[in-house]
Amino acid sequence: MSERFWYRVTRKMLRAGPIPMEVNDGLINLVKEYANEDEAQFINQLKPKQYYEYDDLKSITGLDDESLKKQLDSVLKKALLTEIPHKYKPDVKVFFITSLLPGLTEFIFMRDDTSQTVKNIASIQEEMFAKLLLTLKKITIICYLFSSQCLFLVELSPLRNLSKLKRR
Repeated sequence: MSERFWYRVTRKMLRAGPIPMEVNDGLINLVKEYANEDEAQFINQLKPKQYYEYDDLKSITGLDDESLKKQLDSVLKKALLTEIPHKYKPDVKVFFITSLLPGLTEFIFMRDDTSQTVKNIASIQEEMFAKLLLTLKKITIICYLFSSQCLFLVELSPLRNLSKLKRR
């Protein structure tokens, strides 16, 4: 799969969550490490922050019942999708994309799993947060230097470039 494809899947998973973040190499690597290509293609067909019933998924993906159940088992086991009861129909389940941050990363580490994949994800996440802390320290220093002279609006773009400062 192309980098563009993984970028789109990662962006969908980020948009499913409450934290506005830009897609970066660390997050793309995290999704690549955890989801296989079939699961990523399944997620790519869905929209973030939208609920789907089983029949909706069947019509969107074009899969037969057996294939869809197999695919759902796979993505639900990995927590790439979340399944909850319908608000008004208790016997019907709805599915939605699990957000990447927070969400999927917490589900990965809640399990009692010490596989190599989980260790790789932990090292990717550790590296991402180390870069984020470094960026935050630089922003703090810059804000401190300019705080007595004028007000600045800080836009934080973690792990991409150093933050951008704009005059308010």
